[in-house]
Amino acid sequence: MIYPVPRHLRSIFSVTSFKGNSLGGKIVCECGCESFKLLYFGSEYKSGHIGCLKYKNKFALNVTGICVSCGKRHLLFDLAKHGFDGFVNGEGVSVSDGELKEFSCCENGFNVEMLIETEDKENFAEDFIDADFSPEDYVDTFNWLVINLKCSECGKTLRDFVNIELS
Repeated sequence: MIYPVPRHLRSIFSVTSFKGNSLGGKIVCECGCESFKLLYFGSEYKSGHIGCLKYKNKFALNVTGICVSCGKRHLLFDLAKHGFDGFVNGEGVSVSDGELKEFSCCENGFNVEMLIETEDKENFAEDFIDADFSPEDYVDTFNWLVINLKCSECGKTLRDFVNIELS
């Protein structure tokens, strides 16, 4: 089965569940490592969660993982580029790497799990196929994203590090 994995995640998203329009998976670097140091830009909450933050008169939210084994950088989510709001509506603004902060618990990074509510392929085809979009684009127009973390060292979990509706 071909799963509707957003194109920017295809090389690192290992599907663990798929039911209806809900896709779940873990992030695995091409080198096989499952631990990532996390960089982010967003509004910080006392609970450890992050959300959109006003930046240059728009909103921004970015989560980037850096493999602890090989050092490869992986953009996990950018509000300006991904999901319905970024891909279709062009909402949000990207931030420079210098604006990103490290999110940490222990030294060995995090295991990252993502839950993605995908756009219905048929609805997308009816509503958005025109000069700007092709049928394959529906995988990049997901409308909900949840990122859960588990510390690779101590095992502490943070559910809903990101939990955002994108429609």
